[in-house]
Amino acid sequence: MTLVKWQPRTVSNFETGFDRLMNDVFTNFNRLPGSFGENWTPNVDISETENEFAVAIELPGIEKDNLSINVKEGVLTIKGVKKSEEKTEGVNYLRMERNYGEFERQFNLSKNIISDKITAEFKNGVLDIKLPKAEEAKPKEIEVKIK
Repeated sequence: MTLVKWQPRTVSNFETGFDRLMNDVFTNFNRLPGSFGENWTPNVDISETENEFAVAIELPGIEKDNLSINVKEGVLTIKGVKKSEEKTEGVNYLRMERNYGEFERQFNLSKNIISDKITAEFKNGVLDIKLPKAEEAKPKEIEVKIK
């Protein structure tokens, strides 16, 4: 059984929740998701093996020339832009959910990454970045003798 701390409902709690709701509604008013020019965030998977870290980013519909990757002061930065398709005259869009515009993702790197050996491959709408580990970062097994 989980114990939950009881908090009486007060006018101030209600006002805070109501204010938050109104701010959310009016802050995002007229900003449709996926509208051109809005920043968006592509999905990222980060994994680790014994020898490297790997970052995979889904970037469907983006051209390789519209991507940039750099490492500065221990931060991996991936930037890009997905240009919108030209709207066809006479077509009335009923719903637009695809994202367009610029994006930027940043990740703090371990000090044990060999920065000048980082590689990237862009294939089938997925950007794969390999970040090799320095020798001192690789796990080592040390046998301890029993006396």
